This record gives sequence, structure tokens and C-alpha cells, in this order.
Amino acid sequence: DEAMREYARLGLDQNDPVLDLDAEFDQGLDGLAEQEVRGRIARIETLLAAMAQNTKLYAHVQADVLKLKYYHQRYSNYLRWLAWQG
Repeated sequence: DEAMREYARLGLDQNDPVLDLDAEFDQGLDGLAEQEVRGRIARIETLLAAMAQNTKLYAHVQADVLKLKYYHQRYSNYLRWLAWQG
């Protein structure tokens, strides 16, 4: 019950910052420039830092954190692949 109240208080039904990152990630990685990938990683890191400071680890927060960590890993691996491609 407390987690649902917090979810409602944060207005995540109308304003979920992870949704924008989901949409970007769903477009795929092919053809992304290094600068764009670094920008996405920076936004993920900023959002994770804000989550760590502002909320308890409720179920919806935990799911978002795991998803963001996955996105971060995929983007980081893509950066390494771009560097390898030279």
C-alpha cells in the first residue's frame, strides 16, 4: 500500500522519466553516433543518482533501476564496439 501511495505521489502514471529512455532504447543501437550514446549514458547515470537520493527502493523503483542498469551496460558495450570498429 505504501509503495502504491508513493507511486501515485510521484505522478509516475503521467510523468515517468524512464519511459523516454525506453523509447530511445527501443529504436535500437545501429547507427548511433558516439556522442549520442554518451549523452544517453549520462542521462541514465543522472536518473539513477536522483533515484538513489530521492526514493526508497520500492518495487517500481527496483524494476526501473534494473532496467536502467541494463541500458547502461548495453550502451557501454556499444561504445566499446564503436571504438573497436575504429
